Amino acid sequence: MNIYSINGYFKDDKTPIIEYLVADTEDYVDDDTDNQIFYYGLSEEDLKQMVIDGDLTDYEFVITSFKFLKEYKFPDDDELEEEHKGMNLYDLADRLYEEKRDKNLEL
Repeated sequence: MNIYSINGYFKDDKTPIIEYLVADTEDYVDDDTDNQIFYYGLSEEDLKQMVIDGDLTDYEFVITSFKFLKEYKFPDDDELEEEHKGMNLYDLADRLYEEKRDKNLEL
C-alpha cells in the first residue's frame, strides 16, 4: 500500500488540508497507522485527476497538491511467528495488537 501526503481544502468552508495522509488501497493496517490515514482508496492516478479537476470532484474536499511518502508493507508469512502464519489480516492485526498491549501492561 502506498501512502501519500495531500494538501488542499474542504469545499464547504475552505478549511485547509495540510499534509493529510491518504492510502491507495482500502486494506486494513495497524491501529496506529489507521488513526493517521485521512482517506483510503485513492491511487496516484486518482490524486493526479483530483488536482486537475479541482472543485469539480465528487469528494467533499479538493486536492491542490500531493506527494508520495512511503510504501506500507504488510509482513510476509516468513516474517511471522509460527502461530500467526496463515491468519487473515484482520485477525492478525487484532492478535498483534493484543500481544503488544499485553507486553505494555507487563512493563
